[in-house]
Formats: sequence, structure tokens, C-alpha cells
Amino acid sequence: MALIDRSKYSLMFERQINDKLKEGYVKYTPEYKDLAKVIAAPAGREYQTFVTSGIGMPRELAEGAGVEFDDFKEGNRQFIYYTTYGLGFQVTWQMVQDAIFKEAINDMATSLGEMHAFRKDLDFWRLFAEANATTYRKGPDGLAVCANNHVTIKSGQTINNLASAALADTSLQTAFEYALGAGASGNYLVAENGLPLRLTFDTLLVGPQLAIKAMQLLNQMYGVVGTSPFTAASNYNENTMNPKNGYVSPYKVKSSLALGQLLQAGSSIAKSWFLVDSKNLKAVILNKQDYTTKSWEDDRSGNLSTKGFMRYGMGWLDYKAVYGSFSNT
Repeated sequence: MALIDRSKYSLMFERQINDKLKEGYVKYTPEYKDLAKVIAAPAGREYQTFVTSGIGMPRELAEGAGVEFDDFKEGNRQFIYYTTYGLGFQVTWQMVQDAIFKEAINDMATSLGEMHAFRKDLDFWRLFAEANATTYRKGPDGLAVCANNHVTIKSGQTINNLASAALADTSLQTAFEYALGAGASGNYLVAENGLPLRLTFDTLLVGPQLAIKAMQLLNQMYGVVGTSPFTAASNYNENTMNPKNGYVSPYKVKSSLALGQLLQAGSSIAKSWFLVDSKNLKAVILNKQDYTTKSWEDDRSGNLSTKGFMRYGMGWLDYKAVYGSFSNT
């Protein structure tokens, strides 16, 4: 008996595949949650951003004198470009006929969604992994996001948000002092027009290589030299980095697997750490095309082709709400 070849894939099967494609993307919980500012990208092939100076300090006026008009200054322009990512897979019609492959096909569809979600997560954490360089994304002033030579546009104040020391109670204290505007050597935290700023650092970002050390600093009540708060090395000194002792504002430790992969154990920056004010952090994800899927039957082979794709850009709109160290010690 001869048959007319119609679609080998029922609508129910295609619906099942598409559900799995979406399920994998949705079930992946991105580590950038509560940190990234995710916004819809505006029209255009790139997103242009620049820092403005604001208005300067009011001048004293003599009797009868008129006010001066301040200049509005514009800083360095930066462009965030969009990148398209995609991947797909094919299954033969014979695989669909053979029930043994049903679970494998579902797993491939779920995995495709998960990997698209992970790709975006990884790209976000690259903003931190390469925050001391300009090879991936620059800060809005054209320098690395974590640098010791930022200069405000109008007030000319040097700002240093690059720590050179390994994670310890002393280096973490320096980071908190930066957030309070008490930087070393006249390094005060101010807006572009010189207005004093005060941040509230609330998240310590590390890779798995520093997770235990970070939790020790957060929770140990006394000196962090010994493994026990009652060793001679600790001398019963209060650990100033434990918020319960009242020296610093409450914060949490966030250990990122994606950041750990990028830093890579054994590299020169494997034990980097970052202290951030998550409410004022201006690391953005610009979604140009949300994760989109499509399935179709290939006319020539009869195979089922499935693909996923997305387009987005990432970058920094400001550097002040992050303080970072690049270390392997």
C-alpha cells in the first residue's frame, strides 16, 4: 500500500517540544538576579550612554550682583552593542517513531533553553571578571570599571574603586570606608559635580574559591586569624566585618558559579572579590530580542529542526557602586 507523505510530527508533538524549549529557559535561575538592571533595548543598532556633570557649587553673590550661569559638561560617550546568540538541534523522523528516544528528545529541548539562559548569565558575570580591563566592557569614563584613576567631570576628584589586596578583614574594611566617602589619600566618593555620595554596600560577590573565606568574615564574631573565636591568635578582638558587631552595614555573601568559571581556579585572578551596592549598581542587560524558539520540518530529509536565538547587550552605566579586587592570594 502506498501512502501520501504528510507531516510526520503531530501538532501535539511540536507543542511538547516548544514547551520543553521554554521550560529549560525559565527554570534556570540566573545568578544576576537582584544585581542586573534588565531593560528593553530602545530602537537602533547600539545603545549610547554618557555621564553628565550636573550643576556645580553656588557662588557667593555681592549685593546687587546677578548670578553666574554654570556650564553643563558631558563626559566620555560609550556605546553598548547588541550580540545575537543562537543554537539548534535536529532529530530524525526515525527517532520520533522510536519511543526509546522520546526522553532524549525532551532532554535536548530542555537543555537548549537552559544553555541560552546560562549564556546570558555568564556574559553578565564577565562584566565583573574583566572589570579591571577595557577588553570586554569599559566604564562610562572610558577606563576600566575598577580603576584607581577615575576623575569626576566637573569637580576633578580622583576616585579609586580598585582594591589591590586579597580578601581579608582589613581590605574589606577599606571597601566599606570607600562607600562611606572616607577614601584614603583624599580619595573621597563624590558625584560628577562634587556632591558627596554615600553608598550602602550590601553584597559581597565572590567565586566558589572564596566562598568559605567570605562567610567567615561575615559571621565570625571575633578576630579572623584563628579558626576558633577563642584561640590565642584572635585575642578576643571583635571581627569588625561582622555586621552584628555594629561596625558595618548589613551585607550578604553571594557566591557565583558563573563568576568562578570565568575567574578560573589557579589563574592570576581566581580569588577576586567585589563589594557592591545592589540598589545603585548600574550594570545593565539590554534585551533586544528575548529568547525565541522555532521548530520546523525539513522538506528534504523529513528531520525536525529546532532552534533558539536571542539578542542583547551588556555594559556599565556607572562605576561608583562597585569596589573590586583582582587577586589570587
